[in-house]
Amino acid sequence: SQVSKKIAAFRQERARIPKEYENKSGKDFKWDIYGDDVTEAKNTVGQYVVRYEEFQSKGMGLYIYSTERGSGKTMLSCCILNEISRRYIGSVKFVNVMDFLEMTKKGFNYDDPEIEALYICKTLVIDDIGTQLDKAWVNTVLYRLINDRYNNHRVTIYTSNIEVKDLKMD
Repeated sequence: SQVSKKIAAFRQERARIPKEYENKSGKDFKWDIYGDDVTEAKNTVGQYVVRYEEFQSKGMGLYIYSTERGSGKTMLSCCILNEISRRYIGSVKFVNVMDFLEMTKKGFNYDDPEIEALYICKTLVIDDIGTQLDKAWVNTVLYRLINDRYNNHRVTIYTSNIEVKDLKMD
């Protein structure tokens, strides 16, 4: 169900995608710079976008990780968001984990429209998960967001420099 270019552009504008990645798509991502065989990763991402509605109905997201800083995780997640917003109905959002924590620092307020949007959007990228400090309030705030999205079958895509098994959080 292709969406109109006007609606897709409006969604992308409100998604908080970093400016340098606002109009990037799958064809802009340079898979060949890695030297390793990235066929499986490329196919996974391609299938995720093509079969998004199937994954979305199950609340299944992606975990994009590489120990290399600057390896393109953020760009790839933005390419995926852009592709989803162009092809499917539903809001998309992007937030860096540190920016999210800054938003919630003054105390959790679900009535804040920016925070509420992260809870209810159809697809959310949480960028750089694992870079946050290991503090009780940080873990609580992140747990609330992630658990709410999980329980409501909302897609969350994570980027990280840490393998999921090594994250120090629930």
